[in-house]
Amino acid sequence: MILTEKDLVNLIDNDPRKAWEIFEGQGYDLGSELSAYRTPEEYSQLFTISDTEEDPDRNIISTSDLKRLLRLIAVDICGNSIISPHFRGNGLKTHSSKYHAYQIDREVVQTNYPGLLDRVTFREIRYFWALTRILNKYLHESIYLTYCSETQASTSGQKEVFTLSGLISKFRIVIHSIKFYLKQTVLDRTSVDRDKPPELVFERLKIAHFQQERDTEAIEIETLSADEEDDQSISVDEEEGESFTSLLYTSYEQMAQADVALLRAKRPQGAEPHLSFTVLFKGEFVVGEGGPYRQFFADLSSEIQPANFVPGEKGDMPILVPTPNNKSEVKDYKEYWTINPSCVSTQDLALYEYLGVLMGVCIRTNVHLTLNLPSIFWKPLVGESLTLMDIHECDIGFLSRLNYIIETPKEGFEDIIMETFSLALSDESVVELKPNGLEEPVTFDNKNEFIIKAISAKLQESSLQIHAVKKGLTKIIPEGLLNLMTPEELRESVCGKIECDLELLKRNTEYGGTNPRELENSDC
Repeated sequence: MILTEKDLVNLIDNDPRKAWEIFEGQGYDLGSELSAYRTPEEYSQLFTISDTEEDPDRNIISTSDLKRLLRLIAVDICGNSIISPHFRGNGLKTHSSKYHAYQIDREVVQTNYPGLLDRVTFREIRYFWALTRILNKYLHESIYLTYCSETQASTSGQKEVFTLSGLISKFRIVIHSIKFYLKQTVLDRTSVDRDKPPELVFERLKIAHFQQERDTEAIEIETLSADEEDDQSISVDEEEGESFTSLLYTSYEQMAQADVALLRAKRPQGAEPHLSFTVLFKGEFVVGEGGPYRQFFADLSSEIQPANFVPGEKGDMPILVPTPNNKSEVKDYKEYWTINPSCVSTQDLALYEYLGVLMGVCIRTNVHLTLNLPSIFWKPLVGESLTLMDIHECDIGFLSRLNYIIETPKEGFEDIIMETFSLALSDESVVELKPNGLEEPVTFDNKNEFIIKAISAKLQESSLQIHAVKKGLTKIIPEGLLNLMTPEELRESVCGKIECDLELLKRNTEYGGTNPRELENSDC
């Protein structure tokens, strides 16, 4: 339908709605800005043959940029609210307008998503978001029938992924609000009725007292010789002490007697707390069940990830250790802890599996384990493949050493590089990358082999333990649901939000005794 300017003016006067439909259909918005593509073909035709020959994927957004765009709109702009599936891309503007409530701040985008706007225009942002909305509209109706146990990691060896499950896992394109409703439905349908919840009993006061005594006597115990104390009695005392003073180990022993399915409790009605099990603190007068339940997870977090960690200190829980970046106090990553790669015994793996069970309980009952774990821990749990950036979060020094090896010239290489085919893991234990690796030096000719083996070993150093965690997690949360989540979403479900939303806090704060505007203008 071709309209002249006179026809359009007459149509606006007589039928404004019809005029707007035509106007919008041509890709314009209320600000008279050409903000959308009329058809997918129009977008594809913008690229010449030479463009596609130089870069065959030029008309297809990269996976990383697509994920960043989805986060920009769904999280930063829509706040992961229920409006995100209904938010229209032509509402995104680069300048203020009375017609548009959603404005993209270029400076903020460049800070949070560096380089994104250099590769993707605002018009393309609107286009890809429109496609995402359409796709999610159909996914919302069909995802219940989708087999979601196939993941990006499980199909990484294939050249192409042709299944819906594999594509969802690769691009993580399901909008948060749709996943939220799906999550509630799945958790409700996999919950069980029970007559009585499992109960955990602790004597926190005795545990604290015993720990204090043991710390003060540690030096004396270490100086005892084999002649002064019987070795067998020492080992028994240590085993009993570990069981008595470790909240994780004590709760694991008690929970081992319970049916794990009973932890998938139905959500209660009204204000009654949602608990997978009850917690009893002997010798403490506590009213209600919710307080001890939350306190258990808080105390357990402090035990697994202690504020003052001394390597090799007797009585420390070994399942988590500070990352090399943490030990070196690297600015942006100094808070992270990671799996202890040396914990490979049957007992250790059972504790990791139990940790996974507790993480599933966190998701079901909305409590949190306040742990600072990097993406190298969360990605395998949701079926995502690991990259060098995941190592960067844990050990920048490792990547720096590899870069130094790569850049070192052949002349004098053996005099400069003193590495062997071995690798120090996160707990400072050393593994050989090949038989007799400690004896074989890295040379200029075999440096590529060393780099490949070192990166592989670094990425997989805790794969056995993380597999145990996932085994426990999937006993509480179906694996298909995990594969729809992003690593960030899983971390937030288990550990809570990393940053405090000040605007949300203001909206839910009742002010008294003064004017809220005065508080905003004050220095406090």
